[in-house]
Amino acid sequence: MTCDEDYLKSLQAAVDSVEYQMTNLEQGQIQEILKALSHEEQQALADQYMTLRHLRAEKGDVQKAIVALQRTLKWRNEFQVQDLKHCLHKHKPPPNVVGVEEEAEAEAEADEAKEEKKDDGDNANSNNNKSKASSLDELASVVRKENETGKLYIRGYDKDGRALLYMRPGKENTNDEEGNIRHLVYHMEKSIACSAKNGQSKICIVIDYDGFSLRHAPPMSTSKYTLDVLQKHYPERLHRAYICNPPWIFKGFWKVISPFVDPVTKQKLQFCSSASDFEKVVHDMGGLEKANQHLEECAGGTVKPSTDFDTNAYLSLPLDMSLAE
Repeated sequence: MTCDEDYLKSLQAAVDSVEYQMTNLEQGQIQEILKALSHEEQQALADQYMTLRHLRAEKGDVQKAIVALQRTLKWRNEFQVQDLKHCLHKHKPPPNVVGVEEEAEAEAEADEAKEEKKDDGDNANSNNNKSKASSLDELASVVRKENETGKLYIRGYDKDGRALLYMRPGKENTNDEEGNIRHLVYHMEKSIACSAKNGQSKICIVIDYDGFSLRHAPPMSTSKYTLDVLQKHYPERLHRAYICNPPWIFKGFWKVISPFVDPVTKQKLQFCSSASDFEKVVHDMGGLEKANQHLEECAGGTVKPSTDFDTNAYLSLPLDMSLAE
């Protein structure tokens, strides 16, 4: 049995969500994609659904999906996503169904060691890379620093078990663009892990603009960088984003940034400022009773946000555990 046949077999066996049920056409297209990937790229796939997500994000265009997937695999390696996921706990989980990133990292480390012996100078240019290599301790330090004010955290789930990732722009505490993106990527991986344990592949985002002012607004380059990471490297991951109580200055920001937002993503955005808007959010959570267990006041629930965020306690939680579990 070939590698792509093994992959398809594991993909079909692991389907536990309607979202990932494939058509016959998609099965053939995935085989095409896998044949275009190197062995190392196949081993570096984040999970058994990664090819399908990119294929669907590119609306069934196999060649575009191949390019997008290879771009994401390269980015995940350069940005040290696997290290970032586990830097706070200093260990990595065993490989999953299809082998994936851990094996690829071991091979990459061995290859890197050989290259260093061959010519240490070959890697000089990489020092200028935006996503330069960092140790686990350095990555953990970045995440801890960025999380001090609780500007990002995961609390609870929607009615179907999708993780709720809270974003609080008014609690911005640094102007470190790369640090902010690493912190965001850590939380994307954490929210995906939280959703996955409930058999879900997507997440919900709640953006609370309480306390936000112009001094908290990121540079346009950071906003575009953020969108670039989310749209290119996390396709088919967003279920819904609730933008709660946006201030008047947000209108100007949205006018500038909206042309860069994918039309499909725009359809998933829900601006919430009226009672009827919040009623829709509560409905998405499964009604008042369930909403009041996880949904914070900013989005129509009754849970009060922490006034003294305990970042150490939060960051000590397992990757697949949210607050209030």
